[in-house]
Order: sequence, then C-alpha cells, then structure tokens
Amino acid sequence: MMNMEQAMAIYQRAVDPTATAQEGADWWREVFVELTAVVAAPSIRAAAGVIAWWKSDYEWLQVNDTPAGAAGRIRRVAKVVLKRSTRPSAQPCIA
Repeated sequence: MMNMEQAMAIYQRAVDPTATAQEGADWWREVFVELTAVVAAPSIRAAAGVIAWWKSDYEWLQVNDTPAGAAGRIRRVAKVVLKRSTRPSAQPCIA
C-alpha cells in the first residue's frame, strides 16, 4: 500500500519535479488517489485512461508526452519507490 510521502515522491520523479507540498493537501489527495489507480491498473492502457484527463491532446503534444508514457513512468518509479519501502531495515548486529 502506498502512503502520501511515497505518492509525492513518485509524482515528483515521474511527472513533475517542481511539485511541492505547497500544491495543497486536497490536490495531493487527488493525486494520491489517481496514482494508486495507475499503479493498480491491469495494463498501461488502463493506467493511461486514469490520467488522460490531466491534459488535452494538444497539451500532451506540447510537453512531448502521452498518457501512456506518463503512466509507464509512474508505474516504473512506483515499483522502485514501493520496493524500497518494503525492504527490511538493516539493523546492526550487537553482540
């Protein structure tokens, strides 16, 4: 399960590195819901459908991106971020 901190890291790495907490709690909650849906989608096509509304077709072209491209990046980054958080912490062995 993803938490808000992870969602923020995923969005910043995969979509917009300039996004910050100053975007507001409501905005980040909406991003969290959509990122969760993108990560859980059964395919890139389904994941792209979740975020296609973020930009018009013209805007996607202007930023040289597509919903599928963004969804793929989100899923790849999420895999790394979420895997990192499930790794057990290395604890020093104290004898």
